[in-house]
Amino acid sequence: MEKKSFLDMTAPSGYVAGIGRGASGFSTRSDIGSLGSALPNFNQNFEKFDTNTNNDNDNDDNNDDENYQDADEEGLLSTNLLDKDDREADEIYEKIEQRLQNRKIIPPNSNSTKSKKRKRSPSNSNEIIINNPQSINDINSQFQDLKRELATITDDQWLNLPEPGDLTKRNKRERDLLQSQQRSYAIPDSLITGLKNQNATDYMINPNENDQNQNQNQDQDQNVEFIKNQLDERTDFSLLSSSRIKILGAKLDNLDKNNTNKISLSSHDYLSNLDSNINKSILFDDQAIRDINKSRLIFKSLRKRDPYNVSNWISSAKIEIQSKNFKTAKKLLNQGCNLCKKDENIWLENINLNLNDLVLCKKMITEALSYNPKSEILWLKAYNLENELFDKRRIIRKALQQLKYNVNLWKISIDLESDDPEKEKLLSTALFLIPKSVDLWLQLFEIQKNIKSKRKILSDAFKSVPSSHKILIEICKLEESVLFENKNNTSKEDVFEIIQEKFNIGFSRLKNHKNSISRKDWLRNAMECENSNFILTCQVIINKTITLNIDQEVTKVITERKSKEINNGNVKNDNNNKNNDEIIALLKDDFDFALASSNFETSRSILLYIVHLYPTEVSIWKELMILEKNHSFNSDIYKTYQDSIKYNPEVSEFWLRYAKEKWINNEIEKSREILENAIIKLPQNEEIWLAAIKLESSNKYYDKALDLLSKARKGLTNNSQIWCKSIILERQLGNSDKALDLIEEGVKLLPKHDEFYIQKGKIFEEKQEFFKSKEAYKQGIENCPNSPLIWILYSKVIEKADKNIIRSRSMLDRGLIENKDNEDIWCEKIKLEIRNNIKDRSNIDSLISKALQVLPNSAKIWSLKIKFIKKKSQRKNIILKAMKETKNDPIILLSIGEYMLMDGKLDKAKSWFLKAINEDRSIGDCWVWLYLLLKEHGTKEEIEKFFQDFRKHENDISRGEHWVEAREKIQNFEKSNVELLEIVSKNLLSS
Repeated sequence: MEKKSFLDMTAPSGYVAGIGRGASGFSTRSDIGSLGSALPNFNQNFEKFDTNTNNDNDNDDNNDDENYQDADEEGLLSTNLLDKDDREADEIYEKIEQRLQNRKIIPPNSNSTKSKKRKRSPSNSNEIIINNPQSINDINSQFQDLKRELATITDDQWLNLPEPGDLTKRNKRERDLLQSQQRSYAIPDSLITGLKNQNATDYMINPNENDQNQNQNQDQDQNVEFIKNQLDERTDFSLLSSSRIKILGAKLDNLDKNNTNKISLSSHDYLSNLDSNINKSILFDDQAIRDINKSRLIFKSLRKRDPYNVSNWISSAKIEIQSKNFKTAKKLLNQGCNLCKKDENIWLENINLNLNDLVLCKKMITEALSYNPKSEILWLKAYNLENELFDKRRIIRKALQQLKYNVNLWKISIDLESDDPEKEKLLSTALFLIPKSVDLWLQLFEIQKNIKSKRKILSDAFKSVPSSHKILIEICKLEESVLFENKNNTSKEDVFEIIQEKFNIGFSRLKNHKNSISRKDWLRNAMECENSNFILTCQVIINKTITLNIDQEVTKVITERKSKEINNGNVKNDNNNKNNDEIIALLKDDFDFALASSNFETSRSILLYIVHLYPTEVSIWKELMILEKNHSFNSDIYKTYQDSIKYNPEVSEFWLRYAKEKWINNEIEKSREILENAIIKLPQNEEIWLAAIKLESSNKYYDKALDLLSKARKGLTNNSQIWCKSIILERQLGNSDKALDLIEEGVKLLPKHDEFYIQKGKIFEEKQEFFKSKEAYKQGIENCPNSPLIWILYSKVIEKADKNIIRSRSMLDRGLIENKDNEDIWCEKIKLEIRNNIKDRSNIDSLISKALQVLPNSAKIWSLKIKFIKKKSQRKNIILKAMKETKNDPIILLSIGEYMLMDGKLDKAKSWFLKAINEDRSIGDCWVWLYLLLKEHGTKEEIEKFFQDFRKHENDISRGEHWVEAREKIQNFEKSNVELLEIVSKNLLSS
């Protein structure tokens, strides 16, 4: 409700409020005179009130009440002076007054709701019950006590007094207040782009904005909470709104045209972001359409604000292209070309959009080049628009007239020529203008036919560009190719020395001219040389540059490590050889990098350089041997063995590797010589003695083998392996008595060695002297109770000789007590039941289950379970569980293959046998089963390939139940591995 304007004006003279509407309760001059008839009644009532008060109050009170009485009846204001009309008017007013007061009187028997409300006691409400007509003085006296209590009100209570409610305007005021709080303003485009450049906001509308910015909004949420805590119910929202308007105006005022470049860059970012969002789906959704419409408005504003900014025109056109509005896009680009004629990018965009109209494109490129004659991109675009070779040459020559120092244009011009003399002529002209261009020099070098001319070109190039490593590398490549093409007696080492000399000279010139190529870049160049089959150049580069500035890297690594140690509180003072370790680690990283790219020559060159620096690093020598062995560096591997032994003669593994390599290549004499030298250097090394003995016995030089064994027993008196090898060889040669004598000597020296008792029992078993055999095993059990093999052999002898299954089973149970949870004894116990109680499958199954409870990860026990699967429905679950528990043990893979073969699934059986062989090539049974399968169902080519692989790995075969059993038999002593393969396969077929 609007406030009337006259209410703020000064009241006119003589104005009395309320007199115009007949207000009562106060006297005016008009009441005296013409309204005299009303005075007696008023005085009469006052006299009654005065009479009642005189009975209760003092004379002082009576005097005070007289102050409130009207004029006396007598005198000038006497009622006797009133005429008839005045009295009639007074009577009318008196009746009106009486009626108004009667309306406030409550009837005594009234039951209405309003009556009940009026009868409420003053204690329960603030209302005052009016039973009789009272004057203004009576009402005033009733509120005197409440007025006195106002003196006790505190300041807080006074401030918290509620305002009187305006019910008629309350909802409107609340709505206006809410609108003022939610008031927002449309931010101009210039402010959006400016804030974007300042990383102040992201104006891209993203449907997933809340999820992406959840972490970023945490700090903002904290600020909002702080502001909320500062605001209370007395916040002046109008002031807050006006302040926000002022801040917005200040930001708009601060924006100027100096931010044009930043805005143009942000428009590209905005457009790429928009493009990525739109391309997520083939069809435009509502969100994408809204984004496009908003972006149109933004770039329209940017074009108006800065019409000479190319980015705005290009971005606007791209938006239209995304919306498939190609006409609008072309129109925008044409406008942009008219306004920004000297910008090459907008011309390119316009041409690319009109590629379907080749004539128009040529016109546009002509106009564009007239304004931008120095633009390489536009000249190349003009070149690409031409289809004829003649026109291409014409365009390139015109471009060279404008850009005669541009290398790319010269290279294109040279490539357009098919005649070498013409190319050479163009290259000479180009190098006259651009003598520092390495690419042009190398292009001129490539078209030369004569070696002398090539050398001269490279020499002139290196003089012109002495800081170019590319030219130096080409010089080395040229020398390598020339020296190998000439069929002379120049050795590989001589060629390497020549190339190394050339490279060293050139490398010193590079350093003088401050060539900044890093160690990693040199490594990549070496790898490229290897890929081009320039192996010696690759090695030269590695030898010269692999440690370039490596000290700085080592210092950085050591500093970082020390800082970590200090932070962790683990500071160590042992700095001995720390630098060497770090250098080796860095070079090892380079080796891994080259090896991962299959650059084996580069990898080998790095390892050779490391062992050259640190010849006693055994691990690096081993890595080098493995690399050369696996990647067929056969011509160099012998030198590696020799050098490793030269610098590390105490490492027996190097001697053994060298001897084995010679033995594999049928160089028996050389292998024997190596082992003899090794025995001289390391006379107490057991492995070298055993290798020498194996070499002689495998090649049927038994006398030499026995002689070596005799010397070894004297040199290594307490070595059980030497004694056992001597006993086994004598037994295999049929010298049982000699073997028994050696056993007696060995038992005296080593009474706790179980192999003596095992060999003694086997000798008597071969002689069919089972009683002595049992005595030998019994003696072995007494001295070596923790040997599972003795318990197993003793049980077998009892089963075989005495036919006492119960005692044999009991012996295995005793063996399990002495050798708790031994896998071999459990397997033998199961096999015993299979051999003698095959019909009772339930007993065998329960025994296998019991064994698996004790040894759940035993591959041998799971293998037996797979062989005794009752139902095919159980097969898959058992096989999967076995593979899981044993982690794909090759024995399990072999058992699965056997099961598949017995089930007639040949292809699956073959695949399982191959998997087992690939997991472990030392298991002979895997080879035997695969040979059985191929022999019966394989092709000739498959069998030939099998034997190639078998001969390659036959010396590694040492395991397998059936294989070892056949190898230990005396009659198979001199059998080769191929012959033994045939024997074992026949045994499996017969079983």
